[in-house]
Amino acid sequence: MAKLLKKNFGFSIIEIIIYIGMLSVFIVVLTNIFISTIDIKLESESIAGIEQDGRYLIAKLAYDINRAQSITSPSLGATGNTLQITVNGVNETFTLTNGKIQITKNSSTDDLNGYDSLVSNLTFQRLGNVSGKNNVKISFTISSITQRSKGPETKTFQTTVGIR
Repeated sequence: MAKLLKKNFGFSIIEIIIYIGMLSVFIVVLTNIFISTIDIKLESESIAGIEQDGRYLIAKLAYDINRAQSITSPSLGATGNTLQITVNGVNETFTLTNGKIQITKNSSTDDLNGYDSLVSNLTFQRLGNVSGKNNVKISFTISSITQRSKGPETKTFQTTVGIR
């Protein structure tokens, strides 16, 4: 009768192996979901940062060119990587330095794009005729410095702006 009341408590080695296997699969699936979520977040931040910087740079350049009384550089019909304009008697110069578009006026220089993006291939092409109002074709590429599994996000912006 004592043998009938005795029960075996605990797990067998096979049950432990099955539980460890199931736990391993569960951890791998959760890790993949977590990594995918982080990659999507980085991609979203990269795209948003590039779009925001691109829109700001286009708006700032368009605003200043629209208010300009004259364009000094590049010369008519030429293409260059520096834009010099005169706005309300103040000379403004836009240049590309170390991945940043910089504006120089009154001996002060400011970066226009954000800290998390780099600009490349900045070109200004002056269009128009001698007696008419001048236009400037602007083109540049922005790359995100955020490293994703697919590499940095990159977008090219291009517009044409004229003096009013």
